[in-house]
Amino acid sequence: MKKSVYIIFLIGFNVCGQIKIIDNTTLKPISMVYVISSQGSIFGVSDINGLIAINKSLINNTEKIELSHTSYQKKIINTKNFSKLLIIKLKENITILNEVTISSKINKPDYLVLKGYYRSYQLDNNIPKAFSDGIVEYYISINNNRKLKFNLLENRSFKNNLLFDRIYKKKEINTENTTGPPYIEKKILLKELKNDIVYQNNDSVILNANNTIIGYKTLNPKNKTIKIHIDLNTPERSKTKKLLNRTFKFTNVFITETYKSNLDNKSNLLSREKYVKRIIHQKNKDSVIVESLRQFYVLEKKYASKIELKHTPTSSYFGPHKTKYSTKYWENLKQYNIPELPESISKLLGTKLNLDK
Repeated sequence: MKKSVYIIFLIGFNVCGQIKIIDNTTLKPISMVYVISSQGSIFGVSDINGLIAINKSLINNTEKIELSHTSYQKKIINTKNFSKLLIIKLKENITILNEVTISSKINKPDYLVLKGYYRSYQLDNNIPKAFSDGIVEYYISINNNRKLKFNLLENRSFKNNLLFDRIYKKKEINTENTTGPPYIEKKILLKELKNDIVYQNNDSVILNANNTIIGYKTLNPKNKTIKIHIDLNTPERSKTKKLLNRTFKFTNVFITETYKSNLDNKSNLLSREKYVKRIIHQKNKDSVIVESLRQFYVLEKKYASKIELKHTPTSSYFGPHKTKYSTKYWENLKQYNIPELPESISKLLGTKLNLDK
């Protein structure tokens, strides 16, 4: 019996490893670092302690590993070298997101209008399934709880046609295409999750009801931005939901918001990022691991009245949209200091992921 346990332990040790990602100057852990394969699979995302659990059997199937973060320089590492590392240091980007100011003010505004660029990426069982990006305007009601509306100005939508065909023919669990503009809450992240967290205004750490540290608030002295990051769910703190004949187990829900100067309201928002990993179970079908990554960067903001927006086309549907664009907006992101798309994902567009016209 002891011999069997020992063999199992060795197998587990060889399959899984843990790597820590830290800042090369401060040596502090970095959360929300994506470990991406040459094929565009996400091998892991670092938590609030900078730790990533890596399945070494998956790593052997790729030539190189790309480490991607919105605020740090990307790093590409050969697979053989990566498997030997325990700690990886990343260098912070010198450039920062362009400062965005309110372009117009009115006496009694009804809406805060946030115009920005979004990205959305989805995988099923480590296979790239869909990608979407575009320019979108959000209309956030100031005085009441009206449903969030948006206007998708331009966008590209890509999908893995071969994967969709296989799912249909084999009658596998259909996870749909969930890419599209992310949902932007009216409240700042700390207030949005007030039922899930314990936080005091002067604290730098964020706790849950069990007094476990699940996030932090940090001030970047270089650009005077405030970042809130929360590991809402982890494999140790997973959450399960049931809907009709399906069970959804959320093993990873990581959210980051960055603000300029203060946390008074959403008008100071600079960017938002959310990573979700969930396992979907359905009777008599193989389970599916679905991962989704959504990013949003504010380009312009203003206040508007009901009258101003009366004839503006809006929608409340945040799912996939057919491709429509009049400019190559994705080629102009550098002027706003928006981080480039990871190389391995960029190569999928127009090849494995086909433009959905």
